[in-house]
Amino acid sequence: MQPSSVQTPETRRNTRRLGRAVLSLAGVMVAAACAPGASQEERGAIARMKGRDYVTCGASQGITGLSRPDERGVWRGFDVDVCRAFATALLGDAQKIRFIPLNAAQRLPALQTGEIDVLSRTTTMTFTRDMAVRFVTVTQFDTDVLIFRKRLGAASPTDLNGRTVCLQSGGSSADNTLTRVEAEAKIRFERVYFDSTITARDAYFSGRCDVYVTDGFLGASQVATVARKPDDHALLYLDHLLPQGVAIARGDDRWFDVVRWTVNLLIWAEQNGVTQANVDELRRSGPADVRRVLGADPAFGRAIGLEPDWAYKVIKQVGELRGDLGAQPRRRHPHQGRPPAQPALQGRRPAVPLPLGRVSGWRASPPCRRVRAASPPPGAVLAQAGAAALVAAALLLVAVSTAANLQARGLPLGFEFLGDRAGFKIADTVLPFGPEDSYLQAIGVAVANTVFLSALVCVAATFVGTALGIARLSANPLVAGLAAVWVEAMRNTPPVLLLIFLYALWGHVMPVGGARELAPGVLASIRGWPRPPFTPNGPPLP
Repeated sequence: MQPSSVQTPETRRNTRRLGRAVLSLAGVMVAAACAPGASQEERGAIARMKGRDYVTCGASQGITGLSRPDERGVWRGFDVDVCRAFATALLGDAQKIRFIPLNAAQRLPALQTGEIDVLSRTTTMTFTRDMAVRFVTVTQFDTDVLIFRKRLGAASPTDLNGRTVCLQSGGSSADNTLTRVEAEAKIRFERVYFDSTITARDAYFSGRCDVYVTDGFLGASQVATVARKPDDHALLYLDHLLPQGVAIARGDDRWFDVVRWTVNLLIWAEQNGVTQANVDELRRSGPADVRRVLGADPAFGRAIGLEPDWAYKVIKQVGELRGDLGAQPRRRHPHQGRPPAQPALQGRRPAVPLPLGRVSGWRASPPCRRVRAASPPPGAVLAQAGAAALVAAALLLVAVSTAANLQARGLPLGFEFLGDRAGFKIADTVLPFGPEDSYLQAIGVAVANTVFLSALVCVAATFVGTALGIARLSANPLVAGLAAVWVEAMRNTPPVLLLIFLYALWGHVMPVGGARELAPGVLASIRGWPRPPFTPNGPPLP
């Protein structure tokens, strides 16, 4: 035998082969690491939008003047036209846009997950939000507003101390505003949160809350369009400004440039008198700087990655955003002594190639496609299909195991037992039932009892709710106060806790092993409240 330290020819050949394999693997890894991957342009939002040939824009759930579909389903408003400008700049067509209505809790996650490409709805720019998404530019300044009924006689927040306030959850602005008002005025509000602006608004107008807090422009719009009697409501605007603008997902510089300079272009066009009516003439014979922006200089579009005439198309199809919204910035709102919103950058001229000015409003835009949700990416569809397959496989495994266990114990499978004799009674039934009847008839009786009881509960709830609503609005302070206590107690108590309390109370009041006679022939026990049988032509049977 050879010593272990001496290598045989076979061992040396294997060693050389292993070395060549290791070197080959290392070379492949180095090549893969050095190979150019997909560029930002190929992976970014612009490539995604060009691939599907439309832009998705996050809109509000309906604010007149900002973003709201008309009776034909066409979205109108200032924020809507800003989004149409982005579609025109990138894809050359203002109709290549889809609007997705979002509430406050949905808007930022939708932007982060790629459900929408750009967010253009009443969203206040804050430090925390800008760390989650990227705010591109401010398009208007708004303020919060407290809306309440004039009969409360409130002239300041101090007069609303202790009142219930309806507000939307998921939006920090209104909640922070209430906290600041409470600290400054040394008062306390009772907050009632709702999942959307619409439900919070409807709750206020239906009388569930004394006050409604929201953005100034939105509040003025809702009072004017939703309230039955707008003059019955007062709007108290708070003395602070909320910068609101356009936001995109973080990490895409090219899309950031397109969005920001499209907004700058719209403001520049208004400030320099470039309109839909004269843009063709100015493109041919206007000043040199105007002709350069409108496409005379191809480098102007090439620098931002767009077509040379992108600015011309935006102004031709969308316009210069001149219209009613903010056209008279000092116009007084009919409900309050200050305007609901101030245009952004009013009276300023930052030193940028496209001078910024004031945003003066919106105009009617060409019809666009109806609202459609954005198609999910293929990866998400495959992931959902895989998850559904796993759930189906788990359910199938449970079913097979259950059948095998039942068969091993000699227990029958199927529904033959439904025809067997039940052998038990049901205390209160809508349909006749006895021990000699089958299990199938017992199930039918249970369904009939459920339907009957549900109908009774719906009728009773309608009458009780109507009575409480009338009492809540009563001029009698005692009646209104008792109704308010009842409503708040029932609304803020979990149903399960309420059922446990009522069951414990019933068991405590009713004697064990006996019954109480609530009325002649009407007995109640711990087992329930049975209906006394009646004969057609005589007194109740014993």
